[in-house]
Amino acid sequence: MLWRMDSSTSKRELQRRSDKIGLNNAEGALTGYTKWRLERNMKIFELMERTIRRIDEDSTVQNAAEIMGKKHVGSLVVTDEKEDVGIITERDIMTRIIAENRDLDVFKVKDVMSTSLVTVDKDADPEAVIRLMADKRVRRVLVTDVDRIVGVFSTSDVTKLAAMSQ
Repeated sequence: MLWRMDSSTSKRELQRRSDKIGLNNAEGALTGYTKWRLERNMKIFELMERTIRRIDEDSTVQNAAEIMGKKHVGSLVVTDEKEDVGIITERDIMTRIIAENRDLDVFKVKDVMSTSLVTVDKDADPEAVIRLMADKRVRRVLVTDVDRIVGVFSTSDVTKLAAMSQ
């Protein structure tokens, strides 16, 4: 189902959509078997995706889209020559390039990426991370170990948790 959101989308509708995919109800997504696993002090590093795909900030958006498609990932961590500086997501490409009929080959990743990274420590509580994601309205958080990105936890991981409970 394709959801179109624009300035006329009501708060109630956004809330309904978020509830439908489990972003606003961490307790609802964490039931049964999953709840039991979390109660045994499971940490976010046990649930995160450990493979981190990166792309240089000067690469084209077309290159980023190709990598995401081939690797079946929804985001890439963006680097400059020395450090991680942002993240580019499928949603960034859709809303900032495709929806505005811009050319993917012309724009650089640094023109489209998000620079405000939401990070959590690898020892964070999964329930707290899911609540943070809902509060910040983000679909993924970067998992760190002493300021180094070691993984990604996303809404697809929440879906896996919910599936384990059924």
